[in-house]
Amino acid sequence: MNGGTLYISQNYVCFQGTKDPIKISFVKITSITLTGLKGLRSVVVKGEGVEYSFHLFTWAAYCKHAYYVMNHIWKNPPNYIDVKSIRISAAALDRKIEQQQQNQQQRAKVNVEKAKELYKIILETDEMQNQAMKKLAEQAEQIDRIEDKLDKIADDLKRADHLMKGIESLPYYLFGGSKKVPKEAREAQVKDRTIKVPEGTPPLIEVEILYQANMDVLMPSLISFEVNEFRILHPKSGKLIESGSQYSYVDIDTLLLRSRGEYLEFKTNCKKKDFRICSSFLQIICNQMYTRSKLVGHNLIIDFSDNPSRKFDYEDEWIYKLPTPKRGGNKTGPGSLVDLSSLLSDPTQKEDMKVVEKHIDMTSKVLEGFTEKQIAMKSELERQNEQLGRIEVKVDNTTGHMRNLNDRMDKIH
Repeated sequence: MNGGTLYISQNYVCFQGTKDPIKISFVKITSITLTGLKGLRSVVVKGEGVEYSFHLFTWAAYCKHAYYVMNHIWKNPPNYIDVKSIRISAAALDRKIEQQQQNQQQRAKVNVEKAKELYKIILETDEMQNQAMKKLAEQAEQIDRIEDKLDKIADDLKRADHLMKGIESLPYYLFGGSKKVPKEAREAQVKDRTIKVPEGTPPLIEVEILYQANMDVLMPSLISFEVNEFRILHPKSGKLIESGSQYSYVDIDTLLLRSRGEYLEFKTNCKKKDFRICSSFLQIICNQMYTRSKLVGHNLIIDFSDNPSRKFDYEDEWIYKLPTPKRGGNKTGPGSLVDLSSLLSDPTQKEDMKVVEKHIDMTSKVLEGFTEKQIAMKSELERQNEQLGRIEVKVDNTTGHMRNLNDRMDKIH
């Protein structure tokens, strides 16, 4: 047994105890597991020929806390990008590939038919999405007609109520009736319910984080960046991780990069409390918060004063498009129908490559519209749900009004 303190950085797991210190590089770790029963859990770290077990934390919840942080950083190594350097490197890489294409032989076959087939599937999916939007618009028109008829019934019931009051009053019997209320002609308002797809809407993006919930415990979560708000979601259910964990971009004044690596504090300007997250993707998160706040006219401050040595680029909207490396799982990044190691020199293969690139470009353009249509459909569904809520209230009111009139008629008889 070796008592001491556990340290977790973006590159190492370190343990400083009464015996020799331990230092394990995340690169050399092969697995991280949480074992044991509640209250007696251990974090087991296995590497190349070594195995360490960390347990008996001063507070039992810290065991899961340590496990979540280790596992997140191990699977998602932090990677901060210098945008200018990347662009320069990309240009140099393009020149190098062009030169190698002139000198090396073909090493893989370009699958033209696969590219055409994929493009066809994408077009079919796009058409299905268009049909869904059309059906949603038709449903909206039907709901409008229902609400309009309910409003007409409500107007008729008001007239009936006025007449009933006249019948119930003594002057009705003395003077032969009550004053007639003229019926006002009510014109139905036809609304255009065609779903409008917003142009230039930033895509929906979800990023893995550890959210600091109650009791100072980190919980695996997703931060979902949407058009007008961002939400902290449960990674499996997709529901809010806790009540109130959704914010508009104007609710956040400052993002403060903490001195502890990979920690970011969100400082609010509303009634909701400040909160922290831990993530390997702080550059992408800051980028999304900054660019989306800018779109809604809000000036968000990214504060590096607590950790000036970690300052990174965050303003360029190109940042979120870059692939992020992963350990302990599949690599992330854009797929390709063509093996990128294939450097073609044969004229026929070059022509095939042009055909593939053309279909990839066309596929990308169609895919760009998918998210915008999804956002438009989601917005329309939310509007319809609100309208159905109003209709439900109107139905209840109408039912109550009719029941009241029937009771009063029964008393007269």
